[in-house]
Amino acid sequence: MRLYIIVPFASFYSYKNAKGPLHRLVPLIIGVITVVVSLSMFLYTWANLAFYNDMTLGILLSDKEILPLFLSDLVFLLIGNLVGILFSAKIIYNKTTASKLKDLEENQ
Repeated sequence: MRLYIIVPFASFYSYKNAKGPLHRLVPLIIGVITVVVSLSMFLYTWANLAFYNDMTLGILLSDKEILPLFLSDLVFLLIGNLVGILFSAKIIYNKTTASKLKDLEENQ
């Protein structure tokens, strides 16, 4: 369950390897894709666990032992996504805006 941190990095490197243009909108696109895919897979996994135990997700989460596990996984997922998105945004900024500013300074 803790592999969700890979999603933003995989999104960024897939986009980069596909030779996608690097501009300021890319971190937003990567962020949206990351959040949608990782939250969908997270909820799908927990819903399958509930289905496997012949109950609904709501009933499963009402268990006092299960809810903390769900919440800790959700927090880790969100932190992992945030770290991945910020990392991707920093790399894109360095390759676009920072390099353009450096070129402008060198040409003056």
